[in-house]
Amino acid sequence: MSEQNVSSDSLPTENCDHCEAGMYKRFFERERIARKEAEQYLEDKSRELYLSNQKLAALAIKLEEENKRTKADLERRKLLESQLAHAQKMESVGQLAAGMAHELNTPIQFVGDNINFLKTSFEDIETLLNAVDALLSRCRDSQQHLVHVESIDQICDQIELDYLRDEVPLAASQAITGTDTLARIVKAMKVFSHPSTKSFEQIDLNQIVESTINVSRSEWKFHATLKKELCDDLPLVSCIPGELGQALLNLIVNAANAMSSNTSSADSILWVSTRRDGDDAVVEVSDTGCGIPAEIQHRVFDPFFTTKSVGEGTGQGLSISYRIIVKLHKGTLSFDSSVGKGTTFQIRLPLNSTDAATIDDGLVGN
Repeated sequence: MSEQNVSSDSLPTENCDHCEAGMYKRFFERERIARKEAEQYLEDKSRELYLSNQKLAALAIKLEEENKRTKADLERRKLLESQLAHAQKMESVGQLAAGMAHELNTPIQFVGDNINFLKTSFEDIETLLNAVDALLSRCRDSQQHLVHVESIDQICDQIELDYLRDEVPLAASQAITGTDTLARIVKAMKVFSHPSTKSFEQIDLNQIVESTINVSRSEWKFHATLKKELCDDLPLVSCIPGELGQALLNLIVNAANAMSSNTSSADSILWVSTRRDGDDAVVEVSDTGCGIPAEIQHRVFDPFFTTKSVGEGTGQGLSISYRIIVKLHKGTLSFDSSVGKGTTFQIRLPLNSTDAATIDDGLVGN
């Protein structure tokens, strides 16, 4: 009886232990599953966060590229606006210069013709004076009319006739030379400031060179001695005269500026030449100025690049020349420079150009 009681008392304890172990097992299983789910959830969220960061990084790169393009577009727009303003200003100056040249042309012709008339007339008067001298000499030799001879001699001394006979022809010759020079300048102004056309024309390249040299005379005459060698049998060149003249003017002014610090114009040579080389017409503008340092030669044709002080240059001259020669006329513009010795710019234009008669507005006049 006692054994049964003992056995019956021990059964609930074993069952309770078994239930408690099962409960803990289920608890740990639920915890393991929950932890695994949490880890999986964290891993999924981490992966989503990583992918989101990757997308944000790609978007940031794209935005940066867009910003760069926008900045480049803004800079290009500013450059185009500046070039347009410069073109409008130059067009106004050109119209004014053309009007002035037209107004000056007629009076210059009058002055030149009248001076030529005076010079020719004085030559006739000189013939008369020679006859008078001979007559006075005979009167002195024959001792006749000495009172009248003496009176004429006094008048000659008073008006310094010998001086006038020497200086008046010289003054007339100098005046004619001056009016001829002025006439060439006015003619050059008329050619250079002629309203720009967008059509290519068959033009005498030497005429453009001569006109540009005359127009730019004030830029180089105090700094350099001009030497030129123009090819006499150079064929006509297909070009837009006003644009080509502008490009050449920029090169000549640039050469003059490079020699502005030279102490003597005798030491400074501005050399301009034309020649034919195969199927190209070649124009070279050389100076004996300071030269271009090697470290900045690659930037010479960049817009707004200049080595001048603020206010002394816009840095557009050579870039405009490059655009006109290379992009508009399908030629080449190159240079060779040595520091302390000088620089030579070379323009090459195709003689057999077949460009269309009309060029895009974006290239002309900007």
